[in-house]
Amino acid sequence: MLYGQWNTVDYTIIYTDTGDVQHYNIESTDLLAARQRDHYSFDGWKVTGADGNWASGEIVAGGELLTGRFGNVRLSDTWSALPKYTVTWKMDDGKLIDKTLVEDGALPEHDDPVKQETAEFTYTFTGWSPDIAPVQGDTEYTATFSEVRRSYTITWKNDDGSVIDTTTVEYGTVPAHDDAVKDNTAEFTYTFAGWSPEPAAVTGTAEYTAVFVNTKNSYKVTWKNDDGLVIDTTTAEYGTVPEHEPPVKDNTAEFTYTFEGWEPEVVSVTGEAVYTAKFTAERNSYTVTWLDDDGSVIDTQTVEYGQTPEHADMAKAGDAYNTYAFTGWSPEITAVTGEASYTAVYTATKNTYEIKDAENLSWTKGSGETVTVTAIQTGAEDRAFEDFAAVEIDGNALEKGVDYTAVKGSTVVTLSANALERLEKGDHTLTIKFIGGEASTELEIIEKVIEPIPQTGDVNVSLIVLTVVTFAAALSLILIRSKKRAR
Repeated sequence: MLYGQWNTVDYTIIYTDTGDVQHYNIESTDLLAARQRDHYSFDGWKVTGADGNWASGEIVAGGELLTGRFGNVRLSDTWSALPKYTVTWKMDDGKLIDKTLVEDGALPEHDDPVKQETAEFTYTFTGWSPDIAPVQGDTEYTATFSEVRRSYTITWKNDDGSVIDTTTVEYGTVPAHDDAVKDNTAEFTYTFAGWSPEPAAVTGTAEYTAVFVNTKNSYKVTWKNDDGLVIDTTTAEYGTVPEHEPPVKDNTAEFTYTFEGWEPEVVSVTGEAVYTAKFTAERNSYTVTWLDDDGSVIDTQTVEYGQTPEHADMAKAGDAYNTYAFTGWSPEITAVTGEASYTAVYTATKNTYEIKDAENLSWTKGSGETVTVTAIQTGAEDRAFEDFAAVEIDGNALEKGVDYTAVKGSTVVTLSANALERLEKGDHTLTIKFIGGEASTELEIIEKVIEPIPQTGDVNVSLIVLTVVTFAAALSLILIRSKKRAR
């Protein structure tokens, strides 16, 4: 069996505008060339010479599929001037930006418009509405913008004009800031009271100044005693001079204290302060009373604390019974620590009496003479007469003024001759009595001797005999008295 064998025939396409040659066959899937030219629309290829299935004068569109075509052909390009259309460009508020003429099918273009920013917004061009497309007729485009709310710088200042902070706040928002703090001074404490002017919704840059209320500070003032103990605490405002009542310091036995002032000197308040009281100390003096033993006041003295008082020794007058010797003070004298009383202390010695110069006291009967004796109180001779009581002889009281007289100095007793005459010859006891005692002595009563008249020649003998007898009698009297005193 015989089969036929076929081969495709190649053909030539000549583009007359450029002289380009394109080869193809009936099965080719190639496309006819297409052309572009500014301001013109390519109408297609005009067949100017051909064979096969091309028709002379035929207009073939550029880009047409060659499949099914055959024959050699010459093609020349054909054009038509493009029509122009008005493109209107507007802002988003409808205001005209511009108008341009754009050829049919061309993609219109325009510079990005700028929308004037407002206090509230800034605008950024984002494109055109509707989306730009190739022109097919008169058309209108409206600019579209994105808006960004503007923010402004807010300056926050201290009341001295110094800048505390700056913040950025969006339009329409009421700005806020932490309360400002102003450093306190010794005089004032500052409290934030707000901003001036009062913050309002942001419409642009703004400044706000802190407002403070100042409160004058007060400080603690401590008042102390001189021993460091706190008397009181008070509060005083800055700049004022604090005051306090003068404190009282308890007096001691030794000192009386008088407030002198404060240490340091009180001055206007600039902070906390401590003042310590100063006192002058005056050593106390006390009354020392010196009393006799009967409680009567002898003397008073003012003696300074710590000093030992002194007083002259006292003398107490003797009385009818005793004499007194000062022995000191009771209680024992010590350094002064307060009011004190001291009482004189005496030692009592019982009174004794004696008759002065009473040895060999005698009286001779018939002499008519008186006998005078002096009685004294031992150690107090001047006092005896004050205590004189009576005179006795042998225990028998004599009558004053008749039998005797008594006068001061100490006690001088004079016995009358009549009283003596009544006494018998011999020794008698003469007693002078006092309220607190007595004194005695021996009194010899002698018989008067009548001497005979001597004869001539016998006178010398009698005188010798008389002398011997008198001497013997005197010697006997002395011996008797000595024995009595020994008893």
